[in-house]
Amino acid sequence: MRIGELAERLAQSILVSDRSQIGQSEVRIRLQESVLSGTEIRFRHDQGQLVISFEVLEPEVARQLATQAEDLQHSLADKLDTSVRLEINDASREAGTDGRPGDGRSRNRRNPQEFYESS
Repeated sequence: MRIGELAERLAQSILVSDRSQIGQSEVRIRLQESVLSGTEIRFRHDQGQLVISFEVLEPEVARQLATQAEDLQHSLADKLDTSVRLEINDASREAGTDGRPGDGRSRNRRNPQEFYESS
């Protein structure tokens, strides 16, 4: 399978920000509904770590990710040979009445292990 075909199957959209324009490079991938409903993955570097944030609109998807977060973090760190930090942000808690994300001023960032244990 070619990379373009893979991107079409998995991603609804892919956005890449330019460090020279906003001061920090970031890649955002909004996944197809058939992959992880209502999920956007954000990649950025912060203090020598690759930070991968899952912005999730569905509480069940957030729970599923939280149960697998530690294994996923270790696997990515091993394969990429770099320090990786995962964040799971349950945007449904900040969503408006229409189920869309809030205004973005508050991100319900949580440690995946704490999120899993509290569920």
